[in-house]
Amino acid sequence: MTTFHLLDDFGLDRDQESLSRFDLDGLAGNKRRVDYQPGWPLADRKFTCDSPENRSGVVGHGSGFPPRNLSVFGPSGQQVKLLDSLMLRARSQTLIDKPLMFDERFKFHFYDMDFCRQAEEKQITCGTWPISLIHESGGAFGTPSWRESYEVYLNKWGH
Repeated sequence: MTTFHLLDDFGLDRDQESLSRFDLDGLAGNKRRVDYQPGWPLADRKFTCDSPENRSGVVGHGSGFPPRNLSVFGPSGQQVKLLDSLMLRARSQTLIDKPLMFDERFKFHFYDMDFCRQAEEKQITCGTWPISLIHESGGAFGTPSWRESYEVYLNKWGH
């Protein structure tokens, strides 16, 4: 289970600002998508982090305030192709007008990558936005459940 603490007192204002610019937003993402990409921040199957110019967003980590550290991926407010699932936001009408749903084959891992690829096919714009938050989980790249989901993802998209 992912736990996070939303610290942004101006969240409603930020929602309006971000969702007037992007159809779907999140805290962190990647401006590009490459074949066999095993995660939004990664460039290859060796888990190499993608180049800083391709990444966008900031995520605070820890279990209390202030966060123990910040993952600074790049400037926020950028259009991206892939978003981290930590937080995905959209207007419900956007998801209705351009039917976009989570694929139930993805129990946890890769549902964000799949969702963003579906969004790209439907010409739904994705972007990152600066929102103050602390995330308590560090991820689970390479675990057996992650590997199983990666195979489902590759079987669905082909690469």
